Amino acid sequence: MKNKPNVQLHNEFIGQAILDLIFQNIPVTESSLINQLARMQSRTNDPVLENELGILINKINSNMRNCYSEQRNTSGTGQGISKKNSINSSCRVKKNKLH
Repeated sequence: MKNKPNVQLHNEFIGQAILDLIFQNIPVTESSLINQLARMQSRTNDPVLENELGILINKINSNMRNCYSEQRNTSGTGQGISKKNSINSSCRVKKNKLH
């Protein structure tokens, strides 16, 4: 289980990345968030922060893969997503809970 400082640090990374995207007038999407976090990771000289950013990026990527896999698995059951709505509600909840 993650200790609280890492969760807080990850939340701060996400917040900073989102603010950076907003200030650059870039739409906030999963891919733009991951790209911004990767830019932050490449700019840091602190190996601990670099590692934590890598963990966070991997966690977001994993959550995205799980959601898209879940969408494909439910698409034939009437529980899939419409083209208009890119993420079903169960994935949305999982994606928001990164820790």
